[in-house]
Amino acid sequence: MSNDIGGTLPTQDLTGFMQLAKKNVSPRVLVKDLETRKREENEVAQLKKAAKDFEAVFLFQMLKQMRNTVHKEEMFHGGMGEDVFTGMMDEEMSKRMAGRGAAGIADMLFRQLSRQYGIGDAENAEGSGKKMPLDVTQSAGALMRQLQGVNASINATRAASLSPEF
Repeated sequence: MSNDIGGTLPTQDLTGFMQLAKKNVSPRVLVKDLETRKREENEVAQLKKAAKDFEAVFLFQMLKQMRNTVHKEEMFHGGMGEDVFTGMMDEEMSKRMAGRGAAGIADMLFRQLSRQYGIGDAENAEGSGKKMPLDVTQSAGALMRQLQGVNASINATRAASLSPEF
């Protein structure tokens, strides 16, 4: 359903507006209420994006530091080009891991900041319904298994590129 200021209203908003209209609330109040709701939804979306971006940066730095601990053999190391592409791969992998909520940092950060700044309904907000495992080692173990899988695929790719073609 369209409104007079452009756009469509979700059904849940219409119910609230209809109740206000029955109480003879002025159209200005209704428009102001709509603007407030849109602003709150926008703030929630921005906070979620910022939390996911933070998790991606954190995971990227973690992957980068983990990769720096691995000894590189001069004979099999691809040089600066390999370093550049490995960094790009780590960046994309960290974005995907953050998008899936692999570490759960974004959800925790969103809940904390939304409570602290009073943005949205922290208890009922989408994405905050996931419960974090009580045991942190479960999360660490899941992350470790993912990283081992990535490491295995990197090693397989290296082995395939080093094998002679007949």
